[in-house]
Amino acid sequence: GVGMGAKLSAASSVTDGMMLAASKAVADYVPPELVEQGKLFPDLKYLRQIGMDITVAVWKQAAAEGVARQAVPADVEEQVAKAFYTPTYDPLYKCGAHPLFCNNGDSYVDLPQVMMNNLVYKGTAYTMQQRKEKKLLGLIPVAEETLQDQAERVMEHVRGYEKMINKYVHMENLHSSNATLFYKVLLENVVELLPVLYTPTVGEACQRFGQDFATEAGMYISIKDKGRVRQLLDNWPHTPDIIVVTDGGRIL
Repeated sequence: GVGMGAKLSAASSVTDGMMLAASKAVADYVPPELVEQGKLFPDLKYLRQIGMDITVAVWKQAAAEGVARQAVPADVEEQVAKAFYTPTYDPLYKCGAHPLFCNNGDSYVDLPQVMMNNLVYKGTAYTMQQRKEKKLLGLIPVAEETLQDQAERVMEHVRGYEKMINKYVHMENLHSSNATLFYKVLLENVVELLPVLYTPTVGEACQRFGQDFATEAGMYISIKDKGRVRQLLDNWPHTPDIIVVTDGGRIL
């Protein structure tokens, strides 16, 4: 929610006030009776709405502090709702998120990039007609599945692992190959998968980064790159909307 609020407001920075506004938005979902019971976190069934409320609060706070370059619209709640990821999947396949992924407004890029682009590739969920159109026949298994078929298979595999770290690695590998399926599985199994992808498992995942590393994501700048950081940043092919930086010392 904080990141989305910063992005939609085009904030020049994320201030303490914006973080406090986000905290207050979350606190609104924890009634006093739960606090008295020691339950400091809201019910997960409100997760999506909480995220949208945080986004709205952060946007308004950014505008109030003068760090927002995008004014708060009158219908801010509606605009935020439109910006949030929704589990209505078919419309997502018209095109990737960046013009690089499209030949035109309604089609994907050529075959090599389609199969390597985890933002648009959907494997066996392509219909036979789509496979013909995209020249995928013979390049993926013959079975024609729905996203739901794929999601159920993913969860069967995840539940087959005894160790949480193995579940984490399986989900991260899925994210690297099929982001749409990853988020469908996550949204439909939030309570079960949150401990896998976040606390407590993410701590061990960070410690085992070198052992379990499989696919690059983002940029990696070390102390050895001192004096040439600008050169490294120029290697990134797109203009990002938002940048998150960490020194690797803590989990974001």
